[in-house]
Amino acid sequence: MEMIGKLRETQLYVKSLERGLTLFDVAPSQVATDLAQWDPILGWLKPALLPAAAPPEPRREPVLPVRRPSVLGARPLHPGMLAQPG
Repeated sequence: MEMIGKLRETQLYVKSLERGLTLFDVAPSQVATDLAQWDPILGWLKPALLPAAAPPEPRREPVLPVRRPSVLGARPLHPGMLAQPG
């Protein structure tokens, strides 16, 4: 495997750890040299950490039954069955 990068030994790692932080939580102006060393490593890790998103599935509309006109026209099949009790 080829060498991806090299990180220097620095007290910044120790001090950050003591405070519960990472180099990425500190002001970039204080850790610019160290962050530059992380660039090739993060570039190598990026495909594994952020895989290409799958294309969204097409939106599918529900299939609704088609209402066709009745062969009987507007007349009910059994007119007496539709009468309201009164």
